[in-house]
Amino acid sequence: MRHYRLSVLALALVAAACGTEQPVAPTAAASDSTDLEVLESFRPEPVTGAQVSVIHGINGKDLNLPEALPVDVSVNGACALRGFTFRTITPVLDLPAGSYDIVVRLAAPAPCTGTAVIEANDVALADGRSYSIIAHLTAAGAPSASVFENGLRSSFPALVPVSVRHAAQFGAVDVAITNVFGRFVTVFEGVLNGQQGTVGVLPVRRTVAIRPAGTTTNAATLRFRPEPQKFYAVYAVGTPANGTFELLTQELAAPRRGR
Repeated sequence: MRHYRLSVLALALVAAACGTEQPVAPTAAASDSTDLEVLESFRPEPVTGAQVSVIHGINGKDLNLPEALPVDVSVNGACALRGFTFRTITPVLDLPAGSYDIVVRLAAPAPCTGTAVIEANDVALADGRSYSIIAHLTAAGAPSASVFENGLRSSFPALVPVSVRHAAQFGAVDVAITNVFGRFVTVFEGVLNGQQGTVGVLPVRRTVAIRPAGTTTNAATLRFRPEPQKFYAVYAVGTPANGTFELLTQELAAPRRGR
């Protein structure tokens, strides 16, 4: 029974390879809050090489497997990550710009020899860019991977960028975040799987909430205190119907500002 389940899993994962197109931005909600600003993307100053981090966002329970779901990851044929488990976020890796073939395999005694479950070919990484690559479920529940570029600017340098990224088996969602008075403000509406929205916030304690689109019911919340000169990404992962829906957070040094 276990062998059959893994074979079906492999077919589903291989059928859903990741793309390198930047996800379409969701709709920004109208807000009169003075401490929240929807941010626009920008191209950082020219630098040699790309910075990449990898996030494991698939709870094995959603695939009838152990929650940790350990996997091995190879890059251009070389085994790069071994025993990579759910909720793990790698340190930032410096890679030369170029095209990469990435294969995710179920962990095996001999590293990077297990069943291939995700194959992403020709993933383009550009000089001077920062990327986060996350393995996650699509809205239909098929394991996949998405590439998000980390790079934002604000008209007010004191604001800390916070990107909220939909990577869960869930329909459209609204994103709300507390203002300096602790009141929830909806900042993005109708966010779909694979999309992200970014808001700049003053560095005080915040709560991010994910809600089914058009409602004020919190499906999941995350409380944290953003720090100056940092960049934060919040990932919605899992499946509400299975009780595995949760938010993961990633902290990076703030991307360089454009001239």
